[in-house]
Amino acid sequence: MIKYGKCYVLWLLSLLGIFSFMPALVNAGEFFVDKNNTTGTEDGTSKHPYNTIQEAIAVATGGGEHTVRVAQGDYTGNVGIDTLTVHLLGGFQGGTPADYAGGAGGVFDAQDPVAHVTRIQGDGTDAVVKLQASGTSTLDGFIVTGGTGFTDSYRYMGGGVYVAEGSPTLSRNIIEGNDTGHLGFIGRGGGIAAESSNVHIIGNTVRNNISGLGGGISVNGGNVVIEGNTVQDNTATEDHGGGLYVSGNSLTVTNNRVLDNEVGQIAGYGWGGGIAVIGEDTTATLSYNHFSGNFAPTAGGGVFLDDGATVVVSHELIHHNETQARGGAGVYVDGFGDEIGTTVTMSHCTIADNLCPEGGQFGGNGLLVEYYSVVTVQDSIFWGNGGDDFYANETSQITVTYTDSEETVAGTGNISSNPLFANSANKDYHLQSTTGRWDPAAGGGTGGWVLDQNQSPCIDKGNPQSAFANEPAPNGNRINMGRYGNTEEASKSLTSDPVANIRANGSDGPVTVSSLDQVSINISLDPGDKAGQNADWWIAVSTPFAPPGDWYTYVYPAGWQQGINLCVQAPLVNLPSFEVFNMALPVGTYTFFFALDESDGMPAGPWLGLDSVEVKVQ
Repeated sequence: MIKYGKCYVLWLLSLLGIFSFMPALVNAGEFFVDKNNTTGTEDGTSKHPYNTIQEAIAVATGGGEHTVRVAQGDYTGNVGIDTLTVHLLGGFQGGTPADYAGGAGGVFDAQDPVAHVTRIQGDGTDAVVKLQASGTSTLDGFIVTGGTGFTDSYRYMGGGVYVAEGSPTLSRNIIEGNDTGHLGFIGRGGGIAAESSNVHIIGNTVRNNISGLGGGISVNGGNVVIEGNTVQDNTATEDHGGGLYVSGNSLTVTNNRVLDNEVGQIAGYGWGGGIAVIGEDTTATLSYNHFSGNFAPTAGGGVFLDDGATVVVSHELIHHNETQARGGAGVYVDGFGDEIGTTVTMSHCTIADNLCPEGGQFGGNGLLVEYYSVVTVQDSIFWGNGGDDFYANETSQITVTYTDSEETVAGTGNISSNPLFANSANKDYHLQSTTGRWDPAAGGGTGGWVLDQNQSPCIDKGNPQSAFANEPAPNGNRINMGRYGNTEEASKSLTSDPVANIRANGSDGPVTVSSLDQVSINISLDPGDKAGQNADWWIAVSTPFAPPGDWYTYVYPAGWQQGINLCVQAPLVNLPSFEVFNMALPVGTYTFFFALDESDGMPAGPWLGLDSVEVKVQ
């Protein structure tokens, strides 16, 4: 018997074409997919792309990162990425069947998910897309629909997308029409579910999904970023999180629109129509989100913070959310177990027009706090919540400062005045201003500055120690209350020009003294709304002497010099009384000047501030 080496046999078989049907396994590479390639020739190139997504993933094995570009069209079947890093990208033009048959291939150079709609249609047996230990994989630019969730025998999770471990990014997807609400099983995350993962969920639309908990998104564990998404019209049939149900080591939830979600549809009770943040080990930051139109039967129509979580809530707009039973239509904070409360720090929020039509057991339609929980509120606005903004039970505490509320509340800097929203009926909660209010509808919808007939009492009423530099000028050097405080859309302050003041012996003059008397000259400055603006500072005196002694100027820090010289070039600041001259003068009439103009080194104006005082010496 003749014996041949294994390599020789494989070589011979390959020549015979016996292995030609087997895909090559690639350590790292780029692959293309287009369902329109019906030629029967598929090698993953742009001329001969695979016609199913899973085929491309199957050859992307081994180390390294792989990219799979998918042409527009509908792709039926679930997709799984397991222990691989694959950047799965939809929204490419691709080609026609004729393009591939003729050898021209498809176009995959520019990604546009809007123009080139790419849909992954689940088969109804699993999550549509599963990312398991998938490193830094990406899912970008798809419509994901028709999923029923990954199951571990007692739970169904992630109808649209299920993520376990890894640090993947889900971006620019529309995740809709998925349902993990299986009878007799626990369901989490109708649209997306992530477990023990550092997932980034950015810029997606998650809508019309159903689950037991977290109708739109469910996150459990990990360091998670949820940013810039629209989470809308999702339903949690059980009792937590109509839009989102989240817990984790570190959660950042920012710049999302959470609208018209519902919890408790089957249970008949529930908390957190918009979002439920849960867990003693959870540290979360909620910022710049918009919660509106969400519903919870029991409490927390918009936001529910629970079970010992530590949460920072900043620059949130929470309005027109609703509950039926207990109150807390805007925000509900609760603890659990052995006197373990939830801790919340809230600032720069507008919580308005949230209602409990049946009155509520406790009220606190803006903020309801229970079970050993502690909440601090600052620089915020509570208005239109049925006149009952706050409630804390006997075990809990709310501290409110520098806040405008319809319900009168004791605390430093608090007021109770109509905040004069731009148009709350049209859901515009910018503050009216006679000097400038940002109107998102101006300019045909591009936004612009408009002038009002009234000035909101919440402008320049936040904590004087709070940062305000992001507010447009004039900003009064003090933050506004509410959602738009210290942002580029903050309503403008009443204008005020710098006020320069110069005095002789404590008087605005004219002053008459003898040649034996000391003359003290002091200056002071209120910068108005131009604090921080660079300027030329001039301090001068016109004397009765002949030139060149007819003018002297004060030069900082050297002192008085003959002629016209710049004192200093520096920003405008609040300057209390500062002495620049103290001595007796010869007989004659002197006029002292304190002036400020633009920073050009020339005393030519226009003057930002100008004052003078006359001294007659006898």
